[in-house]
Amino acid sequence: MSQTDSILHTDSLLANFWNIRAVLLFEQADTTGAIQSLEKAVSIEPYPGYWEALGTLYSETGNPAGLSLADSLLIHESPKWDKEAYYIKGLYYSAVNNGSKAIEWFDKSLSISFTYMEAYREKAIALMHMNRYAEALAVLDKAITIQNGFDEGHYYRGQCLEKLKRPDEAMEAYQTALMYDAGYTEARSALDKLKANGSK
Repeated sequence: MSQTDSILHTDSLLANFWNIRAVLLFEQADTTGAIQSLEKAVSIEPYPGYWEALGTLYSETGNPAGLSLADSLLIHESPKWDKEAYYIKGLYYSAVNNGSKAIEWFDKSLSISFTYMEAYREKAIALMHMNRYAEALAVLDKAITIQNGFDEGHYYRGQCLEKLKRPDEAMEAYQTALMYDAGYTEARSALDKLKANGSK
């Protein structure tokens, strides 16, 4: 971060370094700082990749500006950014607790790219928030059929299976998530909790 800031201090019009700074801040869980850095990058260079990143963060925080950036992506001709734009719209509606609308947009995104794992994940999460665990599980089953190494898919399968009172299968799902990502903290915690409950 200090190196990036030093470069930007010398030349504050380097959009790619504002983008790098945003990524570093996001990794430090500083969403506000990441948004501010991306806003700077977009103001310097109207690159669709920056619109996507900023639109995603806006939408995740319930800021309707994410919808405007998604619309900007939709009118971009080459390359097409439609699947990302629809995904961003879905994220916004999830953030404002309109699960049905969110699912519609995630489905539109998946109709363009059936391998878009993030859209499967977010659609499943939206269904889970609506207590529709069996439907969420079906979405995740499809995702891991397409990409078996999708660790988040296995983790959220475990969450659904727990809600459906299928603890043994949930454990297996968490173990599979950890097989693909040994450092998956949430999966490790969920697995340990299930094991502890099972030993009581």
